[in-house]
Amino acid sequence: MATIVRGVFLLLAVLVVTSQGQTSFSPCDVNHDGSTTVADAQSVINQALGLAQAVNDLNNDGSVNVVDVQVVINAALNLGCLTGVPPLTVTGFNPQSGPIGTLVTVTGSNFGTAPKGSMPQVTLSMQGGGTIAAPTATFTATAISFVIPAGAATGPVTVTVGTQSATSSASLGIAAPSNFTLAVSPANSNVIQGDNHLCDFSQQQQRI
Repeated sequence: MATIVRGVFLLLAVLVVTSQGQTSFSPCDVNHDGSTTVADAQSVINQALGLAQAVNDLNNDGSVNVVDVQVVINAALNLGCLTGVPPLTVTGFNPQSGPIGTLVTVTGSNFGTAPKGSMPQVTLSMQGGGTIAAPTATFTATAISFVIPAGAATGPVTVTVGTQSATSSASLGIAAPSNFTLAVSPANSNVIQGDNHLCDFSQQQQRI
């Protein structure tokens, strides 16, 4: 009986010590050393660069990137560990219309500046229905430049980053390309040096 009692007390002591040893760490305390420092920021940078396993997606956007690094830096500066996904917004684009091949810049917020994993995707309306992806030329956290692809139709511009999407309130107008022909009359003529000769030029424009 005494052996059983001692065994019970020993088990309770182990449970108490184990419970006391458990610590709840801040999400920004990546290294679990009790504080958020530059070392935690470096750990997240290594994850964003693919030098370490990506386990600290603090803003839950599907990848570890510069946004997560900034979250940790803010925490290290005592600005708070603000995790979560900031809202994605599209405020406008320029030019408002253009033919296939036109470079368009869309503006907004929280487009990200991370490599590959969370590159913003731009989609446009497609001729015949549905949507079509537009190739991205450059992007920053507040602006994306893309090229109007063949097959695009007039419609809104949609930007997708990770699991978030935002659509413009205005429509991007897709202008029909034009062919220009220049005709000269007469087509052939003999010219003597010193003489004046008149030619008629005419221009025709054809919408495709």
